[in-house]
Amino acid sequence: MPINNALYVGTVVENAAESYNDDGTKKYIKRGRIKVTAAPFENGPEWVSTSSPVAGLGAGLFAIPSIGTKVLIAEVYLEGGLTQWVWFSSLWDNSVIGKEKYQDADDGKDLAINTNIPEIDKIYEYSNTPDQYIFKSPFGHKLVLSDKVTKDLNDAPIQQDHVLLESADGKKLLLDDGIGEQFSRILLADESRDDTNKAPLNFLLIQTGDDGDAGVGANGVKLQAGAQLQIESKKGKVFITVGSESSSPLEIVNYGEGDVNIESRTGDINIKSAKEVNITSSNASNITMDAGVGEVHLKGSNIVLG
Repeated sequence: MPINNALYVGTVVENAAESYNDDGTKKYIKRGRIKVTAAPFENGPEWVSTSSPVAGLGAGLFAIPSIGTKVLIAEVYLEGGLTQWVWFSSLWDNSVIGKEKYQDADDGKDLAINTNIPEIDKIYEYSNTPDQYIFKSPFGHKLVLSDKVTKDLNDAPIQQDHVLLESADGKKLLLDDGIGEQFSRILLADESRDDTNKAPLNFLLIQTGDDGDAGVGANGVKLQAGAQLQIESKKGKVFITVGSESSSPLEIVNYGEGDVNIESRTGDINIKSAKEVNITSSNASNITMDAGVGEVHLKGSNIVLG
């Protein structure tokens, strides 16, 4: 049977699993096919198979276009002289949704065109070249590979040299290779924001490069929680260490009104210093040492009270 060797543009009308009745029970065939209307299908929409750049036994890249998407389909040969219709690519239909404004180079007027290309305003932002690769789901989850290194209208450098994985609600993982302050970092954050400056409330920041005077500095790490922060080791040790090459202090500071409690449920609490141990209570408050039914021992060459 001669094959139809033309390419056709079709429209997806169904992308859910195919259903059939088995003795009155509705069952589904889950194989990633889509139902398409196209010129060669004179008797109505037909199911076509899915191709992928990478496919294997339980592995590969799987992404099915939404209903209404334009797809390229072709008829291909199978073993035994049979043929099969396959969709192998999608098209952005620039007459469907969205309106983006562009400035015409000749008269400076804004031109409005329809487009549903994802993040199109960010892809071409600050330049006329598409410096980003984006994979985005219909509900807004996205992966962005950005190579945008340019300048804005004021000749200020723009560093968007990063990999971004972000959910529709704004949870994100940013791997930033940009150069300059606030760049060269790894950021893991959720969608919660400070009401004052709209900065993330819950985040982990690994800062490789310089981030200015207000940040943690180069090679710094910052962990912040908008509410409770809990660090727990189920079986191992917890180490908080300042290296021998540092001259900076190790500080535990409570700026709130609550207490600082150090408690050992079954073992001892040991405080040891190569130099002095200072315990100070400000604002004329008391220092209380209570051994319960035990003893309080003070040792030293000189013990001064007063």
